[in-house]
Amino acid sequence: MKYVRLTAGGVVDLWCSQPDTQCPITAPDHVMDGWRQPLEEGGEWRSPVKSMEDLFQRLAERRWEEETRGCVITLADTRVMMMDTSRENRSNMMSHYTAARDELVKAATYWKMLDGWALMNLDEFRQVIQQTHAYVQNCFAREGELQMAIAAAGEETEAVEAMIEAFWPEAEEE
Repeated sequence: MKYVRLTAGGVVDLWCSQPDTQCPITAPDHVMDGWRQPLEEGGEWRSPVKSMEDLFQRLAERRWEEETRGCVITLADTRVMMMDTSRENRSNMMSHYTAARDELVKAATYWKMLDGWALMNLDEFRQVIQQTHAYVQNCFAREGELQMAIAAAGEETEAVEAMIEAFWPEAEEE
């Protein structure tokens, strides 16, 4: 529980952990600056209305979090491993694949995955790159879907914020 001070319009402009004359009103822990007091007693505190630009920025941040958290790769030989999907690692892997394909370096090499080391040949590198690319593209596709849904939802801020946090491509197999 936290304690808040409200502006004349019922908007939180200060919160405290202890009650005092500055913060006399009780509010749930998740309430922050900019939140609005419930319209009726016992009602829900309302999050601040955000601009479309703010919502789209949060959506892009959320997509990046998902895009770079890693994904499960299953090779044709049934090995399953967790791939680092950071942009740096994807770039390094593509660079190595290109050099190996052009016979500038040995094709078979060890690659550090999120769950350990993997010895992979050129074809296995290609499989990893294809699956990683598909995962990343699914993240971008989901961002596009959500951006359209946010634009359609307009000012339904709580529904939009729930959309942003949910339903991203799976990083792991079920």
